[in-house]
Amino acid sequence: PMSTASTASASSTYVTSAANAGAKAAAAAATNTTTSKPSSASNAMASGRTKDLPPLPPMIAYDPDRVAPVDDGRRAELIRNAQLNAELLNGWKILPHQKSGVLRGLKMRRFILAFDMGLGKTLVGCVWGKAFKS
Repeated sequence: PMSTASTASASSTYVTSAANAGAKAAAAAATNTTTSKPSSASNAMASGRTKDLPPLPPMIAYDPDRVAPVDDGRRAELIRNAQLNAELLNGWKILPHQKSGVLRGLKMRRFILAFDMGLGKTLVGCVWGKAFKS
C-alpha cells in the first residue's frame, strides 16, 4: 500500500503529465492541422464522390415511392380524433405550425419531428398519438 505522501506525489505527477500532454496536443493542433486523416468515406462524401461508397441495403435506401402518404380511408377519422381546433385540457390551443406537423404526421402515419427547442414537439406528438386512440 502507498503512503498518503506517495499517493499525493503520484497524483500530482499524473496531473502534471496530463497537463503537459494536453498542452503538447494543443500546440501540435495549432501548428499542424493535418494530424489525423478523415476516413475515405467522409472524403468521398465531402467531395461528392458517393460512387466510391458501397450502395446502401435496399431496406434503408431512400426510395420516394416508399415514402408516399398512407391512403387507407382513415385519414378523415384520424384528423377528427385529433380535434385540432379544440381547446386542450389545460386551456391551450395548438398553434398553426403544430397543426401542420400533426396533419403531416397523420397523412404519412410516421414522421420525424424536428422543430426547434420550445416550439411544442411534445404537444404535437401527444395530439398526433391522440388521433389513433379509438
